[in-house]
Amino acid sequence: MKEAYYSDLAIAFIQGRLSLQEKQLVFRMLMEDPEFRELMRLELGLASTLAGLKTGAPSTLKERVYCQVRKSNEVSLADELTKAILTPILNIGLPKWVSQLMTFSQRSV
Repeated sequence: MKEAYYSDLAIAFIQGRLSLQEKQLVFRMLMEDPEFRELMRLELGLASTLAGLKTGAPSTLKERVYCQVRKSNEVSLADELTKAILTPILNIGLPKWVSQLMTFSQRSV
């Protein structure tokens, strides 16, 4: 239990989430408790290592993603759905409509 509390306190201190009273407790514990000092040293080392691993995405990746987003905006999903739905309907129905129109126009003359 003590170790979990120490660990939570050390991590919260490193992350800057402690109140003034909690920070004072951490400073007092650092001066008085060798076990807490060692834990804080380990947590600071880990935080430093992890901070060094944080890197931004390479610019080439950013450019590729940007191009893909731009390209996806050009061809919308609605266009694809329209083509997929209307093309078969027009292919089947258009010849019938044309023949009916021709029949109707011949009757009118």
